[in-house]
Amino acid sequence: TTLMKIIAGELEPTAGRVVRNASVHLMPQMSAPTAQSGGERQAAILDAAFASGADILLLDEPTNNLDADARRRFMADMRARGGGMVVISHDRDLLNQMDCIWELGHDGLRVYGGNYDFYLGAKAAERDVLESRLSNTENRIVRLNKTKTIALECAKTGQKKIGQAKRKAIVMGNHKAMSGFADASDKLDIVLAKKLKLIGKKLEEKSAERQQISEALRDDKIKIPMPDRPMFKNDLIKIEHLAFGYGVRPVLGNFNFEMRGDGRIHLVGKNGAGKSTLIKLILGQLTPDAGSVRLMGRAAYLAQTLSLLNPDKSVVDNIMDLTDLKPTEAYAIAANFGFRNENARKRVGDLSGGELLKATLAAVLGGD
Repeated sequence: TTLMKIIAGELEPTAGRVVRNASVHLMPQMSAPTAQSGGERQAAILDAAFASGADILLLDEPTNNLDADARRRFMADMRARGGGMVVISHDRDLLNQMDCIWELGHDGLRVYGGNYDFYLGAKAAERDVLESRLSNTENRIVRLNKTKTIALECAKTGQKKIGQAKRKAIVMGNHKAMSGFADASDKLDIVLAKKLKLIGKKLEEKSAERQQISEALRDDKIKIPMPDRPMFKNDLIKIEHLAFGYGVRPVLGNFNFEMRGDGRIHLVGKNGAGKSTLIKLILGQLTPDAGSVRLMGRAAYLAQTLSLLNPDKSVVDNIMDLTDLKPTEAYAIAANFGFRNENARKRVGDLSGGELLKATLAAVLGGD
């Protein structure tokens, strides 16, 4: 997102320069709330982007909140468009429509000349190479440590033999040999010190290489903790003859619904059909015009706007505020969602869109 803002001219680079030989239009990832649903807002913003006349469109998560029809329209508009596009997305279907994938990391930008499936194949091949390198490096470290142990044992044996010969010379009265034994002992120490220094240097290099490869192979998948108590299996939600509308616009009428605690419901519908409105009615954030809504349990809500967290507090402080977790437990939950060490103390207001989603998930799911 930062890179896109620099390309669009919204941010100035600290060093280097950006040369624009074409007009650009930046569509941000999140927009200000309006009376429209999230999907309706997203569709309107995309329409404006396509109508901008810009040579290059910069689209940040363009398919977020779009229903199936809106997604199909977007895909058709994208394929019909003649200009260039740069897309940030986690939508695999969309990424498979791309001509190439750019991967941005701390070591710079890497280009893969194909769609997302091509990228996955290339990354799998890279991972195989890294795993082979890691195995070879670990084997080399084992051999170096073994060599170090052998060197120490040989030096110890050598000094022991010199000591035995020295004591024998003393008994025999051969005092002339004493200086020779001292020289031999000193030389053995010098040889051992040089060998240990060389081995130590190689061990440092291989340990650093192992750390670098391990970082490249690190699995950053989100780890969702499972509750350690039995699932709530009784009636959880009961809605009877519900009616609701915004002014003269009806949204729900004579709506009935029941759900048990062990249920899994996929709520689908067109943008603006009332999906978010229904959730807000269940949570008590809206009052029905008629009928009743009963929630017999605890609910946590991950909204489209990701407005649950306090932007002025850290990730871990937000987790503690929204759960009953102690600091050590909150740090563990943050780590499960990719916020390790100092990152757990990052201010929520400074997070990227993807980081904000992960932090909100940590707060919603972590306290289960």
